Parts: sequence; structure tokens; C-alpha cells
Amino acid sequence: MSEDESDRSEHGFFRELVRRRMFRSAGAYIVASWVLVQVASIVLPEFSAPRWAMRSLIVMLIAGFPFAMVLAWMLDITPSGIRRTQHSHYSRSREGILRGSVVLVASLVSAGALWWAWTDYVIPATQRPARPAIKQNPIVAVSTPRMISGTEDLAWLGEGIADLIRNELAESPHIIVLSANGWNRIAGDADSVASQVELARDAGIDYLVAGQYLQTNDGIVLTLGIDDLENEIEIQGVRLVEDDAAKLVSASASSAMSKSIRQALQIPMQENVQRFAADFATRNMDAYEAYIAGLGYVIDFNYARAEDAFRAALAIAPDYHMARFRLAETLEAAGQSELAFRELANIPDDARLTGRERLYIDGARASFIHERDVEKTIEIYAELVEKYPYDMEAGQLLAEAYWLAFDEQAAIDAFRRLAETHAYDPAAWMALGERLLDVGELEEAEAALARYVGEEPDDPYAHALMGNLWLLRGDTTRATAAYERSLRLKPGFVVATLGLARSLYLQDRFDEAETRWRGLVEDGEAAAHHRIDAAFDLAGVLRSQRRPADAIEVLEAVDEPIRQEDLYTATMLSTIAMLQLDAGNPDRAAALIDAAIAESPGVATRHLFARGILEIQTGRLEAVEATAAEIRALALPPDDPDRTEDKAASYLLGLAALNLDDLETAGSLFEEALRRDGYEYALYALGHATYLAAAGELRAAADLAGRAMANRDPGDLRLDLEHERAVAARLRDELLARVNN
Repeated sequence: MSEDESDRSEHGFFRELVRRRMFRSAGAYIVASWVLVQVASIVLPEFSAPRWAMRSLIVMLIAGFPFAMVLAWMLDITPSGIRRTQHSHYSRSREGILRGSVVLVASLVSAGALWWAWTDYVIPATQRPARPAIKQNPIVAVSTPRMISGTEDLAWLGEGIADLIRNELAESPHIIVLSANGWNRIAGDADSVASQVELARDAGIDYLVAGQYLQTNDGIVLTLGIDDLENEIEIQGVRLVEDDAAKLVSASASSAMSKSIRQALQIPMQENVQRFAADFATRNMDAYEAYIAGLGYVIDFNYARAEDAFRAALAIAPDYHMARFRLAETLEAAGQSELAFRELANIPDDARLTGRERLYIDGARASFIHERDVEKTIEIYAELVEKYPYDMEAGQLLAEAYWLAFDEQAAIDAFRRLAETHAYDPAAWMALGERLLDVGELEEAEAALARYVGEEPDDPYAHALMGNLWLLRGDTTRATAAYERSLRLKPGFVVATLGLARSLYLQDRFDEAETRWRGLVEDGEAAAHHRIDAAFDLAGVLRSQRRPADAIEVLEAVDEPIRQEDLYTATMLSTIAMLQLDAGNPDRAAALIDAAIAESPGVATRHLFARGILEIQTGRLEAVEATAAEIRALALPPDDPDRTEDKAASYLLGLAALNLDDLETAGSLFEEALRRDGYEYALYALGHATYLAAAGELRAAADLAGRAMANRDPGDLRLDLEHERAVAARLRDELLARVNN
């Protein structure tokens, strides 16, 4: 064939394809196939069609392409019907070759498409397990559904739905449900569902419930998916359409969501007692919205705004018992113990609550400061943990109950179990590390806190706790750096502010420390116990600088929160009494000491000791013996090694003997105070040093005063005792000067 003939042949074939409308038919087939696939992707899941249904459709559409092309070559669709396509001069002479070419090209295209579908979709799908086995006691996180579209008054709804789902799932003893606080720690900064999934998987969470909602002309559409994070598949989806938000958090909607999730996770069904909460939310949408806002403020430690939100909920719905319970918790955390207990008392015994909620409320009644019963608290929270072994909040409350009972080992063991069970949650490592610091187990505490910081590098509390660790180790440089980093992350953070003030003081940067302390004392929005700690720290340091009036002013600034806390009222009164004595006001001091003894919630050793000091300084030496006898009467049984009361009594009697110039008796009593077991106050060494100086043993007296001056334990700074160390320092300097002269 010549070159011209070949060229004419190629153009003839192309014209033949156009004449028979082959390109238009191929395009129409592809568009129609694409539409079918899109429709099927929407319809098939609604009828719970198996995965192979979609794959089968795709394969059939690809395989049908060659047949469609053959039919397009042979037939024409005309207004009068389907008829066979007429041959042209060109096609008549080459009919067999052309028909074979069309079949060959279409078959090659189809074969390529089938190969792509098979290798990229069908084979991986068949190799993947259709439904991996559900884990036993799975860890489940519930993400707040995102609002895709809707008005501002619906912005809170996602948190409300998530709260209902969490509470429903938490009623089961077969599942570990991540709390809202725990989820926020893990994925609070995630800007997409994909980021949440990645963070949840890295944290060791097994399943994630996530979704979205949007407002349409038909109502509010909510879609939820339950994702198996390890196998990277969605195991079930939930879709609800309701007219308004009230119906979306109703008992029926809540039950439908919970049922689907329980079925997907193969959690045994049980009586749906949580419907009370859903029904209440439906009837009181404004109250429920305020309640959800309050929970958010609690997570951010904003107790003042949390209190306002919970009170707003109760103003709308006075019988909203869980809102009242959370209000009581908030008041207790803010140091308003009496008000907290009063709120709990307003929850009737026959209130419609789940068994879990009832145990929470009963435990709070037993544990709150105003009416604390430690044994009953442990009993209630132990029952709560037994019934709901994977409820992290219940486990924390039981551990804290052991701590309140001074059973440090049981508390630490409980915190260790929490960290083991809830290893995915940084809060578990935080709680363990914090308590290990309190008992001086610094190595294990560092390991727990390192994990906490590693998982929450931008959490200000993580760095504040690391600051506490370095402070306990005496490394004030690293402690200061950790506190400052915490404050950069959250300016004004009270825990870091208090720690930084102490660290700065130990670095002899008193002016900076005083500024931090005063700012915290005057911060009316800070938690009461932080303000009280700052006030006692600063008052102790000011007393050591011979500034009793300033110290009294600081303590009086926190008089109200101290009296609300109740436990520290007597301590405040006796501390101010000593300051009044320093200021030359013994009568005021005497009245305050009597009030402190009357207010003392427990053993009054400290306050009786203050009375003994007052009697000695006012020359009433004959009264000291009776005071010492009262203190000895409070001593533990003789077989107990702790002889704190005996030490205090011996010191007072030794000081009285020294004032009577009875050096032999004074020396014997001071030696006894130092020798006996119990808390080693610097005052005891200082008293013995004073006796040695009176006996003419100046060098030994200076050495002992130096020991009293250095009596500061990094693990227990006790800045309220800084006055004793300052007196010892002055005595040491005076004695060394006398020795040198």
C-alpha cells in the first residue's frame, strides 16, 4: 500500500467512527456509568448492602464497555427506532477488519480498567478482614460532632450530644469511656477529623465516635461514625434527622445513638436508665445548654464562670440535680465548702438519678470538707469502682479518698492502677506523678511526669509539676525555668505563680517573689486554697523580716476564704496571735489564741504551744507547766514512735527553766526535745543553742544555731517557719561575733 493510500485509510477509519457516533456513545456510556456509581454509593449503605455489591457494579460496568461499543458500531438509534447502521463504501470493503479493530480497542480499554480496579481495589478489599473482632473492654472516645451549617444558637449542640453519649456508654461496666477532659487533652487542638483520628490512634484509643450535624430545610441532620482506629475502618454509621435540637437530644434519639454504638462494639445491653437525663434535656433545652457551658468552664479551671453557668441552669430548672451536683463540686474546688454542702443537701434522696450518679452524689456528701467522713467516702467510692471499674473519675475519687485518710500507700497503688488502665490518658500520669511528688518518690514521679509532658507539651500544669519536681530536688534554676514556661503558656496560672514565688525566694530574689505572692493573694478569681497557701508563705517570710504588721495584713486579706475552708481558721488565728505578740500586743495575742483553741478542728497542740510561748514572753512562767501538761495529754499512745507533743512540752518547760536561770534543768529538757522522735522544728535546736550560749559554750551554741538556720527540707519548705530560721541566723551571727572578739 502506498503512503497516500495509507493516509486515506486512516482518515477513512476516523470518519467512519464519527459517522457511526462511536465517540458520542463511549462518552455517554462513561457518564452513565459514573452516575450509576455515584447513586449506588449513596443508596447501597442505606440498605446495609455488603461491600461486594459496589465492587460487582463497577466490574460489570467496565466489562460491559466492549459490548456497548460493538452495539454502537452495528446499530443506530433513529426517530423511527433502532436499525442496523448502513455500510459506507469504505466500511463495506473492510467490514471484518473494522469490526475486529473496534472489539480489540474496546477490549483493551476494558481490560486495562479491569486490571486497575482489581489490583487497586478488589484484591486489597478481599485481603482486608471484613470485620475485625471487637476488643474486650475497649477504650472509646467520643468527639464533639462538628456543626457544618446552622445558626449560632445551635453551636452548643455538639457538646450536648457528646455528653449524652458519654454518659450512656459510661453506664456500662464493659467499656472504658474517655472523659470530656481526657479527650480535650488528647485532641483538643485538632483542626479536622483526620487529625483527631491520628491523635486518638497515637494515644492508644481503640474506637472513636465522631460526626457532624447541619441545619437543613427538613430539620437537623446528625451523622455519626464509629471508627476502628487500629484497622482503619468504619464499623458502623448512624444517621438521625429531627425537626429541632430538642428532639435530637431526646430520650428516643439518645437511645437510638447509644443502641447503634453498643451494637457496633458488641456491648451487652442493659436497662437504659440514662433516658432520665435525655428526657430532662428535651424538656429544658436552655438549662441543658447552660449546663454544657459549665462543664466546659470546669475543664478550663474557670470556676467563677462555671458557677455562673450552673446557677443559670438551676434558675431555669431547679430540679436539674446533676447541674446542682456539678455546682457543688465547683464550689468545693473554689473553697466554698459550706455553700457546696448546702447545694448537695438540696438534692432529694429520691431524685431520679442513675445508680452511678447517685453514688457520685453520696460520695461527694461524705468527702466534702464541711461534713467529711473519710471511712464512708472510701466505702462509697470503692462501690462505685467495683460497679464501674473503667470509670476514670471514679478511680481518681477513690485514690483521693485514700489520700484523705492518710493511707498514702493505698492511694499511690490506686493511682498506679489508674495509670496502667488508662495509659492513653495524660491525666492519669499527671495524677500519679503529682502524688508521687507528695510522698517524695522523685524517681518514679519524674518518669510519670516525663510521660505527661511528652504527651502534653503545651499543658501549663505539666510544666508547673516539673517545676515542683526540680524545686524538691533543690534545683531552683531549673524549677524557675519550668514555672516561667508554664506561665508563658498560661499567663497568671496560679499553680505556676505559687511555685515561681517560692523558687525566686530561695534564690534570694525576695522582691520578685513578694510581687508574685501578693498578686495571688489579691486575685479574687483564684481558687481559695492557692490564695491561702500564698498568704501563709508570704506572712511567714514577712515575719522573718520583722514585719509583723505587713504579715497580719496579708493574712487578713484571706480571712473570708480561710473561714469558708474551715480547716485553716484556727491556724490563721494562732499565726496572727504570734504576729501580734511580735508587734507588742500580748492582750490581742491572748484573745486570738483562745479563739484558735476553740476553733481547732482536731488536736490543738499548735495553738496550746502558742499559748505557752505567750506565757513565757509575758512572764507568766507558773502557767507554762499547766499548758505543757495539756499538750502531753494530747500525745499518741506510748508505743507510737511519734512523740511530737512530748517534744513541744519539753521545749516549753526548758524555755521556762532558762528564764528562771535553771540551766541544768533547761539543758536536760532541751536535749530531750531534740532526742525524741517527731517533727524536727528549728525552734528546738534554737532553744538548745540559747541554753549553750547561756552556759558559756559559744562555739557549740553557734554550731547548733547554724543547724537550726539550715533546717529547711526542699520537700517540705514550711515557709511559715522561716521566722525560726531567721532568728537562728541572727543568733549564730551574734555568737560568732562574740567568739571572734
